[in-house]
Amino acid sequence: MDKLFQRLDGKGSGEVLVSEWRKAVEQEPDVWEAVKSRAEWEKVWLQLNPLGSVDFAQFMSHILQANELEFQVKTVEAFYDQLSMHLVYKYDSWPDYTRAIGNMLHRLILERLALGQVNFGGRKAGSAYRVLDAFAGVGTYSIGLAERGKPNVKRDGTSKEFVGYEVTSMSCSKICLDVLASQREAHFPEVQLNLLHKSVMEIQSLEKTGAYDVVLCLDNCIANCLNRKSVDLFFANLSCRLKGGGLLLLGVRDYDEIIASPPRLRGRAPVSYGDKISFELFTWDKDNKKELYTLETFLMEGTSKIETKYLRLRQRAALREEIERDLADVGFGEIFWLPPEKTGLDTWLCGAFKKEKGAHLDTKHRVPFNTCELGDYTLHGIDGKPLRDINTAATSTIRAGL
Repeated sequence: MDKLFQRLDGKGSGEVLVSEWRKAVEQEPDVWEAVKSRAEWEKVWLQLNPLGSVDFAQFMSHILQANELEFQVKTVEAFYDQLSMHLVYKYDSWPDYTRAIGNMLHRLILERLALGQVNFGGRKAGSAYRVLDAFAGVGTYSIGLAERGKPNVKRDGTSKEFVGYEVTSMSCSKICLDVLASQREAHFPEVQLNLLHKSVMEIQSLEKTGAYDVVLCLDNCIANCLNRKSVDLFFANLSCRLKGGGLLLLGVRDYDEIIASPPRLRGRAPVSYGDKISFELFTWDKDNKKELYTLETFLMEGTSKIETKYLRLRQRAALREEIERDLADVGFGEIFWLPPEKTGLDTWLCGAFKKEKGAHLDTKHRVPFNTCELGDYTLHGIDGKPLRDINTAATSTIRAGL
């Protein structure tokens, strides 16, 4: 959708005339009617002032009304197609960061899942843990966890019966999956993964894959759900392929802090890595300044000649209290939160367990995110080095809007 808007907004003004929009569809039917039929475009225009103009947010809003879910999926896919290699280049050493994050996830899963109560959050050892990385991107978390979770490893007496992971990496972006495959082959050839080209919103279609012990959905995926209906579908999909007593790990940007900060600080300060620089801006909707916004991402590369890639994506801010309510509504409990400095991620990490049949589920008990019960819980990367020391790109990020 971003590319379509840029076709109309040749001057880069941020607004396009409705009349020019109609004219573009007439002149390039192959391009526009590949997205919607002419009759569907007519339905969109009926909602607009034919003499008026629309900005990017309004353009996306009107398009999504016709077939909301389909266009959300396509828009996120197009965004990550363009972002794919940046998800590797953003780290000084992507292999090191992948191993470090894998170590963190491995330890968290063992301590939270394997050692929990058998009827709630626990499970017997003896078989591989089935993990679905539902928003895998280029496989940073999938590969790290699969590489770290080798069977028959004894560490601190907690994993003597651990027999490894069976990891499935799922992404809505085919290009991201291609990058994942090439990075795995180059840096982790011994790691085995199952790859699926599907959106989070399509998890319910994975009937033949069976159920999973752990579902990962990191990198702020929930922000791509733009309304209540999409949020409900999002959590229903995450739950439907998770075993009773299974663990959900959800990555969420710190919108509580973002919304509390002055508007001029909302975004991500420039981060440099080699000859590349990236930064983000949040353009909040005029009528809904605390919920909907356009994420504007700038990727610049080069020294003597700088090439810039400009990406846009509509997103919705999800607060932690809201997420806890949504998780409880679909049968999750024992919810806990870990801040970025505990995990090495760019987001807060939310964990929750799915109710097991016949088990008591305390959906009211939650770990306050400002006084996390894991205050003395230290997660380390490679050879005891803290994760954030490994991810030097992340440490240089000014967390004005994270």
